[in-house]
Amino acid sequence: MTDPTLHHVHCADTAEGHRMAWWQWGDAQAPRLIVCAHGLSRQGRDFDVLARALLARGEQQGRALRVVCPDVVGRGESDWLKDPLGYQFPTYVADMLAMLGTLQAQAPIGAFDWVGTSMGGLIGMMLAGTPQLPLPVPVRRLVLNDVGPAVEWTALARIGEYLGKAGTFDSVEAAAATMRAISQGFGPHTDEQWLALSRPMLRTLPGGGWRLHYDPAIAVPYAGVTQESTAQGEALLWQLYEQVQAQTLVLRGADSDLLTPATARHDRAWAARARRRIRRRRPRADPDRRRSGAHGARLPAAGRGGRLMKTTPVAARPATQSVADVIAATRDGLNESADIRARARLFAEPLLTGETTSSGENLLAHADAVADILAGIGGAEALQAAVYLSYASAQLNRPEEVIGKAFDDSFARLAVETSKLERVQTRSRAGRQEYAPDSDQAGQQTEFVRKMLLAFSRDLRVVLLRLASRLQTLRYCASVRKLPSPSLLRESHEVFAPLANRLGIWQIKWELEDLVFRFQEPDTYKRVATLLEDKRVEREAALDQRRAEIEAALRARHSRQRERPAQAHQLHRAQDAWQGAGLRAGVRHPCAAHPGADGS
Repeated sequence: MTDPTLHHVHCADTAEGHRMAWWQWGDAQAPRLIVCAHGLSRQGRDFDVLARALLARGEQQGRALRVVCPDVVGRGESDWLKDPLGYQFPTYVADMLAMLGTLQAQAPIGAFDWVGTSMGGLIGMMLAGTPQLPLPVPVRRLVLNDVGPAVEWTALARIGEYLGKAGTFDSVEAAAATMRAISQGFGPHTDEQWLALSRPMLRTLPGGGWRLHYDPAIAVPYAGVTQESTAQGEALLWQLYEQVQAQTLVLRGADSDLLTPATARHDRAWAARARRRIRRRRPRADPDRRRSGAHGARLPAAGRGGRLMKTTPVAARPATQSVADVIAATRDGLNESADIRARARLFAEPLLTGETTSSGENLLAHADAVADILAGIGGAEALQAAVYLSYASAQLNRPEEVIGKAFDDSFARLAVETSKLERVQTRSRAGRQEYAPDSDQAGQQTEFVRKMLLAFSRDLRVVLLRLASRLQTLRYCASVRKLPSPSLLRESHEVFAPLANRLGIWQIKWELEDLVFRFQEPDTYKRVATLLEDKRVEREAALDQRRAEIEAALRARHSRQRERPAQAHQLHRAQDAWQGAGLRAGVRHPCAAHPGADGS
């Protein structure tokens, strides 16, 4: 095959949906699939040279291949989104899952490899490092071209200077020259090679002339990226990277400013930290450095240096370390001035006092409770202050300007981003209510929110604010005996609780599951709660005695142990195990604090 064929798949979003395009090479029935995903402002035809080389090698080896090169939404032949805030990783990951489902229906996928440049590499990392995703088969091999779990802020700032600002051109040659000027890091290309790379990047204008292929609005969410949010997002990327089970190859151009030598090869000033992270988490990930070039649009043909190395699967970090890392990652970037929470509350009080949440709770009382939840898991006072500012931002005409002047820009950005994320979730939940709870459409909307929270938030503080807010919403509904909507319960159980589990915040995870269980199965919940309460005093006394004995023994070894509370939801799933277990069933669980065990 000398040229690819163009295909489309319909994907869900917060509006009417959109179509994503991909270019397909090779045998459409081949069980071996290689997906090549492009960078931020590029498109799928960047991989023409690599695709032809892969097919040629497959033909030499007698192996049929499917090589698929998607145009990420907003680029190439894919649709442009009506809501520019959708140009973020949760949308991209969800679209790739839709494409993979179509390819699986086309012909069963037996082996699945991913080659990703820059943004495409991060999408691949999310697919390979998120166990809950419904992939047809796991990613077998992952190639990260000029990207890793740590991305340099200076490179991101450089990209932001030109993204979405290219304008129009009188000729293909003029456009190619402009793109070449801002792409010096792509390495040496002949004029002919660069012109071949540039043609698929252009679209003709009705009145004559040319424009770039992508929607300029992809720059809208990118403009919100800051040095602080980049540092926060790195913690999530490391968590994804450590969970990748695929064979992994890291490629870096010699002149790259996006992926530093320290990140790719673990040397120089960052060596100690990098060795602890990359070599412990991906013990045999193979970094390969190109002799020239950097943020390459044009990967070398297969077999020209570099190879895929088998890597040893890495176990997840201990929970205590995970939650400590998450909390620590939220402490940077916000002003920890004296009484910052009190000042934020005074600022927000007149804006929130008369307002209510969608569940009917007073908005100021809701904010107080959310801030208390964050304080309970060790969140900094500045993070607690951000709760009030995020809710206040929805009541202001120019929230970023007003909050920036009253506090500082970091608080303003966090408040606005959290408020935007909440609005997207609300729209998605409203759309889900139009469908039957068990329908495919409702499932797609839930999956969209899941990707948005798992793969998206560049700032862990946004994730924590949303988790705490959802927990408080369920607590309030329990206290006033109000049944939440089915879509909210499903989202809490299938999106928020797994996310809390992923971050190691067990207390929030367990309580979310217990509250959802209480509303969805009130009779079973009441029976389980009653069993847990039976002879509680006697069992707690026995536990206290046993705990004292254990603590005495551990103190002798200079150790400490924390008790894990039982959870009604988990106990229900393992009922046969605890019914006769005596002490194990006697620990008081988080939902015991909520009145009205009948769920009414």
